[in-house]
Amino acid sequence: MEKNRARQYETMVVQYPYAMRQQTCVSCKLRIPQGMQTCPYCGAPQSIPQPRQENKPPSTMNVDPLDQQVLDYIAARNGTISISQAARDLSMDQGALRLRLERLKSSGLLRAT
Repeated sequence: MEKNRARQYETMVVQYPYAMRQQTCVSCKLRIPQGMQTCPYCGAPQSIPQPRQENKPPSTMNVDPLDQQVLDYIAARNGTISISQAARDLSMDQGALRLRLERLKSSGLLRAT
């Protein structure tokens, strides 16, 4: 039973749409998650307006760099990832990736569908 569950998690594809607000790319004009430094579609650098501290939700104030890397990875793949492939691409253990995904979901940065 435990081996079957482990295999199921390894091959499972999970969809995590970016829960944050969106913006338009300054170059290709496609919708991208707000706060992206570069467009995941065309690679153009984005100008990021600095929000006032009081308007920013507490859960998004200090995003860990590795969490941001996971968010950028998900956004670049239109919100759908394979846990096993993402772990390989991000050079991270699947368990560690799952923990980061759960933390991002609980902070409101990700929403599972």
